[in-house]
Amino acid sequence: MQGVQQSDQAGYRFDRLLVREVVFRDATTASEPAPLGTLSIDLGINTTVAEDRGWCACKLRVSVQNGPFSELSATVEGRFVVEGPAVTVEIEEFARTHAPAILMPFARAEIAQATRASRFGQVLLPPINVVAITEAMEPSEKHSSK
Repeated sequence: MQGVQQSDQAGYRFDRLLVREVVFRDATTASEPAPLGTLSIDLGINTTVAEDRGWCACKLRVSVQNGPFSELSATVEGRFVVEGPAVTVEIEEFARTHAPAILMPFARAEIAQATRASRFGQVLLPPINVVAITEAMEPSEKHSSK
């Protein structure tokens, strides 16, 4: 069996994932489960790019509103390392658009896990085009630091 070969292609390696916080608070004490209805999803994105531009980090907070709960959110953070000679996507753009899209399934899974045994059933967030959302965001809506 041969070992893993290093690629000559440039890109970003998903270095690590941290689950920063998962919050689920039930709002009512009614014995009858309330229907989920239509939920609203709010995305918060905070990015950091290293001074030497060798890595970037992205923190994604997914908050769900309008449900039969007082609070439901998950915050995950990923670190991505530059690999290869020259990347095709600038690191700032990657951190703002692509990194949140990579992290979204992890936040979705944390929300599903937190609500799995709730009285109203598991909350399964639909697939979301995070790249399109982040590209449409105004610069003031994107929270980034260096």
